[in-house]
Amino acid sequence: MSNRVAIYFTILTFFIAGVFSAGLVILGRFGFAVQSTDNIWINIPFVIYICSPAISSYIVLKKQRIIGSFREWLGNVFSIKGKPSHYAFVFAGIIIYFAIQVYIADSVQEIGISTMLMFLLFMPATLLLGGLEEAGWVYILQPKLDSKYGFALSSLCMGIIWIVWHIPLFFIVGTTHYEGGFPLFWLFAFSNIFGRFYYTAIHRVSGNVFLSILFHTMWNAGYNSFAFERTWQGYFIGFFVLFVISVVAVVRVRKQD
Repeated sequence: MSNRVAIYFTILTFFIAGVFSAGLVILGRFGFAVQSTDNIWINIPFVIYICSPAISSYIVLKKQRIIGSFREWLGNVFSIKGKPSHYAFVFAGIIIYFAIQVYIADSVQEIGISTMLMFLLFMPATLLLGGLEEAGWVYILQPKLDSKYGFALSSLCMGIIWIVWHIPLFFIVGTTHYEGGFPLFWLFAFSNIFGRFYYTAIHRVSGNVFLSILFHTMWNAGYNSFAFERTWQGYFIGFFVLFVISVVAVVRVRKQD
């Protein structure tokens, strides 16, 4: 992607997110509350805010004639082609992180068949409210930053951009971020910074946008279905392990090249 495409995408994403999130913050003053996973269809402004990277991705790529149609955009975004090892890398990240969180947590609900069923049931909602972000971040912005600044700096830049884009969630009534307040914000900011290293690694390993969407979707579904108490220890250890795995994966890809 060219610099112009990346810049247009970023500006449009933050414009759409800013307009709709500001509206939701104002409506919250009058008693309106969104629901981040249930009854999403009656919360269209919230959905548009969360999907702003995906919406901007299609608009900018179509306007710049990089894609010819919405169908082509969908084909690029949801291409499931990939090696089994690429999918294993995505699944491993999810399993390792949540296994660490559950192991360290003081209070954990028993995980059984019903929990896994709930995980699968949450995925359509978390695809719309989270996963589709990567149709913009990873499709357009991440590769451009990666090619220009390299793995570490591009991941750090994306993490900061991601934090800024997410900040309105902490002021929108009804979201888990609003209910958690600023103690949760610091944990969330930490996860945004270090979490983006794994997304960069996924793209370096596979070059596939869909796998980043899948990882994000499963990540959010995990937090909605696995009941455990979030701790600083779990965040630090979990994300440190993912960071190490990311670095190892990127080094291996470089050696293979």
